Amino acid sequence: MIKIPSHKHPVIFSVGINHKTAPLEVREKISINEENLPDVLNCYKDVLKECMIISTCNRTEIYGVTNGSGFDSEYIKHKLIEYTGAGDTVNPGHFYELILGSSAAQLFNVASSLDSMVVGDSQVIHQVKRSYQVASENGFTGKVLNQIVQKALHAAKKVKSSTSLFEGAFSISYAAVELAAKIFGDLKNLTALVIGAGETAELTLDNLIKKNIKKVYITNRTRKNAEDLLKKLNGSGTTECEILEFSDFKNSVFQADIIISSTGASNYVLKYDEYKKIVKKKKGEPVLIIDIAVPRDIDPEIDKFGNVFLKNIDDLNSIVDDNFEKRMSVIPEAEKIIRFELMEFLNWYYTIPVQPAIQFIQANSNGQAGSQIKEIRNFLTENIAGIYNKITFGAGSSNEELNHYYGLIEKLEQINQSFNRQVNGG
Repeated sequence: MIKIPSHKHPVIFSVGINHKTAPLEVREKISINEENLPDVLNCYKDVLKECMIISTCNRTEIYGVTNGSGFDSEYIKHKLIEYTGAGDTVNPGHFYELILGSSAAQLFNVASSLDSMVVGDSQVIHQVKRSYQVASENGFTGKVLNQIVQKALHAAKKVKSSTSLFEGAFSISYAAVELAAKIFGDLKNLTALVIGAGETAELTLDNLIKKNIKKVYITNRTRKNAEDLLKKLNGSGTTECEILEFSDFKNSVFQADIIISSTGASNYVLKYDEYKKIVKKKKGEPVLIIDIAVPRDIDPEIDKFGNVFLKNIDDLNSIVDDNFEKRMSVIPEAEKIIRFELMEFLNWYYTIPVQPAIQFIQANSNGQAGSQIKEIRNFLTENIAGIYNKITFGAGSSNEELNHYYGLIEKLEQINQSFNRQVNGG
């Protein structure tokens, strides 16, 4: 638990659940659809100055900035559990808690896909960007989140352009299709059903077509979205594509050898009792169902039927693509890029309390101003490097990091006061 006393300076923190701290059955209960993000953000408007929520298949994480009043991380967890009604499944022990530099490092690693379940997931940059846009559009961002997200995305783009970490556009969708290919081998004589029409469904469909699958049925609650999805593909090669009405797609499920579902539904789109009628039409033929939605789309009880192989998003972690080893080999290179951008952010963040003074100093070109800037830079260089090392090697607790932060701020203010006395002849 993180407790932050009332303090005039902003403290950045993150509280969340991800694939490292909780299994799918927990993560899906705390997951938040994009349309509901503003409501959840509103839960924290009285206790936080800034707030952003990243909620994907792998994580639900809250990044916030304190407003100067006392702060307790248990309140953040409680409100999230209360809003999602997940109290029967989720408990505070499923959450991680980070503050200051450790929290910043978490966001940088998330944006660059180093913290993804599948390292190199090509969707993550867009997910972080969209989460920030929602927070910004609803008035929940300010100078701290603006700066950290800008730096984190800049680092992610540099990792993408300067390394091969994202090579091959690897994603959960890619892993799902690779799993199908491992189980069935050649897909050219098979039929798939894709449920959903969002970005994940688009990538899934694209990867199925690249495997020259014979036919793909597409269904979505809003038919126009499915139609738009087909238009985006710019042709489907040898694959025949057909849209099914969502209200009627269950009558055609038996024709599919592979079902891949990725909707944003809050309830199962295919239930046990419904599939019980379908399975009779399969006449013992095997079917692979891959549920990559969070919350899950497919009733897990369906796995009890013979010749049905039901996999969820956590099962895809072991899927290795041809570029896996190459991506793993460039992680140190990616970390180097992240370190540089993170250090720049920390240098900016830790000087927020004395930025007006620094701007004044920089506007004066006399010798005193030059020595003052040098003293501040030397002080930051020594201390920020130490902070980064503690973050990297996991040394120290949140309370120790907080005390260190207050100590740094006090020292910076002392340097500033000393300079003011010199300038004013005091």
